[in-house]
Amino acid sequence: MSGIFLTIGFLGLIVFVVYVIRGAIYAVKKKEGAKKLFQRSLIPLFASLACIIAFDATADTPKQASSKPKTLDEAVKNIVIEELGEKTNTDKKRIIDIKINNDAGTTDKNDKIVTVKLYADDNLTAKMLKSRALSDSKKVFEKLFQNNEVSKALLIWEFTLVDKYGNESDGTILRVGIDRQTADKINWENFDYNNFETVAQQYFIHPALNK
Repeated sequence: MSGIFLTIGFLGLIVFVVYVIRGAIYAVKKKEGAKKLFQRSLIPLFASLACIIAFDATADTPKQASSKPKTLDEAVKNIVIEELGEKTNTDKKRIIDIKINNDAGTTDKNDKIVTVKLYADDNLTAKMLKSRALSDSKKVFEKLFQNNEVSKALLIWEFTLVDKYGNESDGTILRVGIDRQTADKINWENFDYNNFETVAQQYFIHPALNK
């Protein structure tokens, strides 16, 4: 349908140009009918504009439909990318893994447990790294629990750690998990992300981040 609108729109523009050219020729030669030709040119012009507008409207519809996440996995991925970006400030891929499992702890078959493993942004100090990861957790949790399918969510943050021998390896620096009941109690606008330590059902912080 959108192709038809586009074709008619272009034909209308061609007819409009033909009328204008003929009107200009009549005007130069001072022939009668130049004014009528200019007036008639407005009809195909308006018709052409209407068809082009209709084409834009019909062309946008499938794009909007296709951009809507089809699965919870896609929705989670979109939330993380929109809130935190596709990559970290050290150019690491943000999302390491996403797992969606049925929640056996509820009677609703649609209840899902979402586990997201992420790579954290680097920062100047260990405490600032911890604060950034907790702050980012707050952003993701707030959006995740807007989806009614999510009954529990666990965020696992990875970062490059250096052992006492100077060897580097990626390890878990923060793990935060909350359920729907807890999320519903939180006023996200006023919530202090440092309180995850006391309100979260799962909470782990690497000792290195508390130095």
